[in-house]
Amino acid sequence: MSVAPLDCRQWKDTVLRTARVCDARDGWVTLDDASEARVAVSCFIQPQAGDWVCCLEAESSYVLHVLRRPEGERYACVALPGIDRLRLCTRELELTATRKLRLASLVDCELLASTGRLTLTAQNIVSQATDSLFQIARELVSRAENIQQQARHLLCSRARRQLIVAEKEVRVDGELIQMG
Repeated sequence: MSVAPLDCRQWKDTVLRTARVCDARDGWVTLDDASEARVAVSCFIQPQAGDWVCCLEAESSYVLHVLRRPEGERYACVALPGIDRLRLCTRELELTATRKLRLASLVDCELLASTGRLTLTAQNIVSQATDSLFQIARELVSRAENIQQQARHLLCSRARRQLIVAEKEVRVDGELIQMG
């Protein structure tokens, strides 16, 4: 792909200015002079009311950057107007939050480490599925001080061979105990 050299004559009616956002919705903003501008795809921080922005005005007006937020406003949304898919490609990627990190999707969410290791480390880990939870592995190892399993109707454990080892006591309790 070849890029034509920039012809300065094309820029004679172009203005770069700052403005305050009065309203923002659906990739468009209303500025303090009542004009409207489209949010440029390169403007990663989604403008919101009260922001000071950098605008490019030519045949159409575009918000290029959010320059400043009102004092005390500490929320930002990274948005790409008109873009349906975002892919970040790099050797390593790190997302860090000092208090909370949340990944959310209305449909599916995948974490893949095809040939490596997936590590979850936390004080408490809670897994919840409203329908089914499958764990599939060649080998599954669980280690804990205590393990409790509870099923409302049936708890079934199947294997070619099973081994139950206790250093002190094995207790089987039930109305009916069948062996063999």
